[in-house]
Amino acid sequence: EMRKGTSGCVSVCVLVVCLSVVLVVADAAIVNKNVKREINLQSQLCTVISQVTAKNTGSSGVSSYTLSEETGVEGKLAHTSVADGSGNELSVSGSSVSLSIAAGASKTFTITQVFTACQMPFPAMVSQMDPQLVVFEGNVYFPSVYATESQTTKFLLASTVESYTKVKPYKGGEKKVTYGPYSDVAADAYEYVRVHFINNTPFLTVTNYVREIMISHWAQASIEEDITLVHSGAKLTGEFSRLDYSRDPSASQAAVKTFTTLLHPAATSVYYRDVVGNISTSNLREEFDQVVVELKPRFPLMGGWRTQYTLGYSLPSGEILDHDGSNYEMTTRFVDHVYDNQVIEDAEIRVVLPEGATDISVRAPFAFDAEERDVKVTYFDTVGRPVVVLKKSNLVEEHMQDFTVSYSLPESSSIREPLMIIAFFFALFLISIVLNRIDLSIHSETDAVTKKNN
Repeated sequence: EMRKGTSGCVSVCVLVVCLSVVLVVADAAIVNKNVKREINLQSQLCTVISQVTAKNTGSSGVSSYTLSEETGVEGKLAHTSVADGSGNELSVSGSSVSLSIAAGASKTFTITQVFTACQMPFPAMVSQMDPQLVVFEGNVYFPSVYATESQTTKFLLASTVESYTKVKPYKGGEKKVTYGPYSDVAADAYEYVRVHFINNTPFLTVTNYVREIMISHWAQASIEEDITLVHSGAKLTGEFSRLDYSRDPSASQAAVKTFTTLLHPAATSVYYRDVVGNISTSNLREEFDQVVVELKPRFPLMGGWRTQYTLGYSLPSGEILDHDGSNYEMTTRFVDHVYDNQVIEDAEIRVVLPEGATDISVRAPFAFDAEERDVKVTYFDTVGRPVVVLKKSNLVEEHMQDFTVSYSLPESSSIREPLMIIAFFFALFLISIVLNRIDLSIHSETDAVTKKNN
């Protein structure tokens, strides 16, 4: 019996190994026929766009394409998306892309990846009038678990290139460096590349972003954002000269003097203030599809400097709220457009629902780091309003997508606050009438006797 049991275990192990070999062989049947890789470094972000033509050289079809865990970029991966040749977005789960390729067939698709913290200031400290230089480090080859027959890598730079790694064949320009074409590149191949160039574009990072959306069924929804903003580029060395800056503001090349925030087109009652009070150095204009707010801090942001401010506005509830009977859905953007090519390190989204809301659920096109519940007590509340708290880190503009919070609210809860207001004023008038009829004046005994005799 012992031998039979051992023999059975051995048979199962052999079967598992055989299946694994078959799966590996099937996966290895994919070959990257051609890859055109573009690394855009024209802002503080690093956007890598890889156009891949993959061929299934096996005898059976495959249903997925595996992305390499090695990104080929020294930075933090914030967003990944894959689209087919027609521009339709493909499903990405972890490192697997849902892509069907028949035996002997080829398909072309585009991989887009956005990285933060991928350009390091070098030197790390500059004076007020110096330009800002940065360094990018990564892999000159397209990182892939499959072999690649032909590929090229192109770097698009913000400004003049100072130096770069020379991996033949290559071609350098003032704002562009091209590597390749390279032939017969093995799977997981790596060749270090370093590009040093001038980049005076705004290096702004939102270190803390708290966005509160307060829903009202009787008035306008209010949205308020508390933002801590830091200049994450090369730090300022020496003293800041206000005189030199006022003489020629453009000479402070790396300083951030103003930035533009884009709001919902129906936004009204916009306010912008910091710890001191209202900031009047801002401009607002309404456009067809957005409200543009040009924000100017009280002082220019030099490297390492930070500012903290609050931006708020109101929206008609109908712009973000829909309902079917007692079931409601609030749909709006997860984060606003704070500035161009934005980076948000830590975001907390707080959705304050009406008091009495139940059956709360959240839907979003991406996962959160944390989802919590809280309670907020405001005017005319009894037990407080339920609050949905969503947390996520390392966000970019691609996270400016709509999310939905669904909840149920009985009709009795909907009219609770109006009834409380009516009851309050009714009680106020009643007390006023009663007090008006009470005579609290003080009379002497003589007056009382005289009044009685009369």
